[in-house]
Amino acid sequence: MIDGDHYFWYALEMKDWNPLHGIKWYLTSIPAWFKLPLKEREKFKRGVFICHGLLFWMILVALSFLYQFFLWVLIGVGVHMVADLIDLYLRGEPLYNKIFPVYVMKRNKNKKGLREL
Repeated sequence: MIDGDHYFWYALEMKDWNPLHGIKWYLTSIPAWFKLPLKEREKFKRGVFICHGLLFWMILVALSFLYQFFLWVLIGVGVHMVADLIDLYLRGEPLYNKIFPVYVMKRNKNKKGLREL
Protein backbone atom coordinates (compact mmCIF):
# COMPACT_ATOMS: atom_id res chain seq x y z
CA MET A 1 0.00 0.00 0.00
CA ILE A 2 2.93 2.36 0.52
CA ASP A 3 3.43 2.54 -3.25
CA GLY A 4 -0.27 3.23 -3.81
CA ASP A 5 0.69 6.90 -3.76
CA HIS A 6 2.59 6.32 -7.01
CA TYR A 7 -0.68 5.31 -8.67
CA PHE A 8 -2.59 8.26 -7.20
CA TRP A 9 0.10 10.67 -8.38
CA TYR A 10 -0.10 9.22 -11.90
CA ALA A 11 -3.93 9.33 -11.87
CA LEU A 12 -4.08 12.96 -10.72
CA GLU A 13 -1.35 14.18 -13.06
CA MET A 14 -2.62 12.32 -16.13
CA LYS A 15 -6.31 12.54 -15.21
CA ASP A 16 -6.53 8.81 -15.93
CA TRP A 17 -7.83 6.53 -13.17
CA ASN A 18 -7.30 3.26 -15.04
CA PRO A 19 -4.67 1.34 -13.03
CA LEU A 20 -3.63 -0.67 -16.10
CA HIS A 21 -2.77 2.55 -17.92
CA GLY A 22 -0.74 3.63 -14.89
CA ILE A 23 1.22 0.39 -14.86
CA LYS A 24 1.83 0.62 -18.61
CA TRP A 25 2.96 4.24 -18.28
CA TYR A 26 5.41 3.39 -15.49
CA LEU A 27 6.83 0.44 -17.44
CA THR A 28 7.49 2.56 -20.53
CA SER A 29 8.20 6.02 -19.13
CA ILE A 30 10.39 5.32 -16.11
CA PRO A 31 13.15 3.62 -18.15
CA ALA A 32 13.03 6.61 -20.54
CA TRP A 33 13.21 8.95 -17.53
CA PHE A 34 16.41 7.37 -16.25
CA LYS A 35 18.03 7.60 -19.68
CA LEU A 36 17.75 11.41 -19.48
CA PRO A 37 20.75 13.29 -18.10
CA LEU A 38 20.26 14.65 -14.56
CA LYS A 39 20.11 18.26 -15.82
CA GLU A 40 17.27 17.32 -18.19
CA ARG A 41 15.37 15.51 -15.41
CA GLU A 42 15.44 18.71 -13.35
CA LYS A 43 13.10 20.32 -15.90
CA PHE A 44 10.30 17.87 -15.03
CA LYS A 45 7.94 17.56 -12.10
CA ARG A 46 8.79 14.95 -9.49
CA GLY A 47 6.30 12.55 -7.99
CA VAL A 48 4.56 13.64 -4.80
CA PHE A 49 4.53 10.48 -2.69
CA ILE A 50 2.75 11.23 0.57
CA CYS A 51 3.12 7.71 1.96
CA HIS A 52 6.90 8.08 1.86
CA GLY A 53 7.20 11.38 3.70
CA LEU A 54 8.15 12.30 7.24
CA LEU A 55 4.59 13.21 8.24
CA PHE A 56 3.42 9.71 7.29
CA TRP A 57 6.28 8.28 9.38
CA MET A 58 5.32 10.39 12.39
CA ILE A 59 1.71 9.24 12.15
CA LEU A 60 2.84 5.61 12.02
CA VAL A 61 5.13 6.09 15.02
CA ALA A 62 2.28 7.61 17.04
CA LEU A 63 -0.13 4.85 16.02
CA SER A 64 2.43 2.17 16.82
CA PHE A 65 2.34 3.27 20.47
CA LEU A 66 -1.41 2.66 20.49
CA TYR A 67 -1.73 -0.44 18.31
CA GLN A 68 0.85 -3.18 17.76
CA PHE A 69 -0.36 -3.65 14.17
CA PHE A 70 1.08 -0.24 13.23
CA LEU A 71 4.45 -1.21 14.64
CA TRP A 72 4.62 -3.95 12.01
CA VAL A 73 3.46 -1.50 9.35
CA LEU A 74 6.18 0.92 10.49
CA ILE A 75 8.83 -1.80 10.23
CA GLY A 76 7.63 -2.70 6.73
CA VAL A 77 7.62 0.94 5.64
CA GLY A 78 11.12 1.33 7.09
CA VAL A 79 12.47 -1.59 5.07
CA HIS A 80 10.74 -0.23 1.96
CA MET A 81 12.14 3.26 2.50
CA VAL A 82 15.70 2.02 2.98
CA ALA A 83 15.41 0.21 -0.37
CA ASP A 84 13.92 3.33 -2.01
CA LEU A 85 16.63 5.62 -0.66
CA ILE A 86 19.41 3.25 -1.75
CA ASP A 87 17.86 3.11 -5.22
CA LEU A 88 17.62 6.92 -5.42
CA TYR A 89 21.21 7.30 -4.25
CA LEU A 90 22.54 4.78 -6.79
CA ARG A 91 20.63 6.51 -9.60
CA GLY A 92 21.95 9.92 -8.59
CA GLU A 93 18.50 11.22 -7.71
CA PRO A 94 17.97 13.64 -4.82
CA LEU A 95 16.74 11.95 -1.64
CA TYR A 96 14.24 14.71 -0.84
CA ASN A 97 11.89 13.24 -3.46
CA LYS A 98 10.79 10.52 -1.08
CA ILE A 99 11.15 12.31 2.25
CA PHE A 100 9.62 15.78 1.83
CA PRO A 101 6.46 15.72 -0.36
CA VAL A 102 5.59 19.35 0.51
CA TYR A 103 8.98 20.49 -0.78
CA VAL A 104 8.45 18.45 -3.95
CA MET A 105 5.08 20.18 -4.51
CA LYS A 106 6.75 23.57 -4.19
CA ARG A 107 9.64 22.53 -6.44
CA ASN A 108 7.22 21.26 -9.11
CA LYS A 109 5.86 24.72 -9.90
CA ASN A 110 6.58 25.75 -13.49
CA LYS A 111 8.11 22.37 -14.37
CA LYS A 112 7.16 20.11 -17.29
CA GLY A 113 4.43 17.58 -16.55
CA LEU A 114 4.24 13.86 -17.06
CA ARG A 115 2.61 14.18 -20.45
CA GLU A 116 5.73 15.87 -21.79
CA LEU A 117 8.02 12.97 -20.88
